[in-house]
Amino acid sequence: MTRPYGTTVAAIERLLHAQGRLTARELAQEIGVARGNVSPVLRRMMTPRIGAPKRVHIAGWTREVDGTRSYLRPQYDLGDEPNYPKPKRKTGAASQRDYRINLRRDAWGSVSSVFNIGDRRL
Repeated sequence: MTRPYGTTVAAIERLLHAQGRLTARELAQEIGVARGNVSPVLRRMMTPRIGAPKRVHIAGWTREVDGTRSYLRPQYDLGDEPNYPKPKRKTGAASQRDYRINLRRDAWGSVSSVFNIGDRRL
């Protein structure tokens, strides 16, 4: 079923005004359309037009889990403000450090036997 022109834009503006920052996935779920139908509309709303400022900007970034992977997704908000910059990627050393910390925490937190209590070698 096709929707009349402009209903997605109006729904996005209404949701962002009522709830504040939302990702494209959250907007699509609330409106009831596919995320692929919301993204182009958001892109058009982020582009300034002749005689009219942009209506939506990136207000921040959040991690969203899609299946088994986690992705950085922009959070949109109403207004003609500059977009919030995308966070820099973690360095290899920082990723390795976090991985080792998680290994230690998982090993210590998953003690299932009194015999494993003294076996804390990481």
